[in-house]
Amino acid sequence: TDVLLSCGLVAGVCLAGALAIRPSLAARSALNSEIAQLEAELAAPGDGPEIVLKLSNDLESLRNFGAGRMTPIPAESDIAGLMSSLSDSLSALGLDERDITTRPPKPGPDATSLPVTITLTGPFLKVYDAVSAIEGLPRLVRVERMRLQIEPATGQEKQRPREPLVRAEVLIDALHAPVASASPAQGGSLP
Repeated sequence: TDVLLSCGLVAGVCLAGALAIRPSLAARSALNSEIAQLEAELAAPGDGPEIVLKLSNDLESLRNFGAGRMTPIPAESDIAGLMSSLSDSLSALGLDERDITTRPPKPGPDATSLPVTITLTGPFLKVYDAVSAIEGLPRLVRVERMRLQIEPATGQEKQRPREPLVRAEVLIDALHAPVASASPAQGGSLP
């Protein structure tokens, strides 16, 4: 029994020692990881030709990435071209019940905004396609607001089931370059 007690005491001391050492080993491992991370950061170039070259390459890759995805702000408003594009897109979708109105342009520091309200009625998927077509116009437009409403069925349509019609009111801003208010020769300034 004395041998068993001594073995139990030795096992208990070993277990207590292991439990006391383990947290300090984990903390030491975390400190070693942090030291290795800081050494790697110090080894990385902070300035000089290496970092300038890396940043130049990053900038060039970002320019290439955005070149095909950015829609430029047109220099002129071309309202007639905008109306023609909108009308052609909506006609191609079969959305003939529509109304397109414009309001006076709103000048801004970087671009002039031409508010355009497009009201159309049709099946939801065609209205969705119309909004996608508007966003995909070859000029920069921003959808400001969109309001959707289900059109109630008329007496004849209640007897014949049909796909519900949606009435959509889409307010967009068609952007173009700011217009100069006066030439420098007339005492005004160009933006």
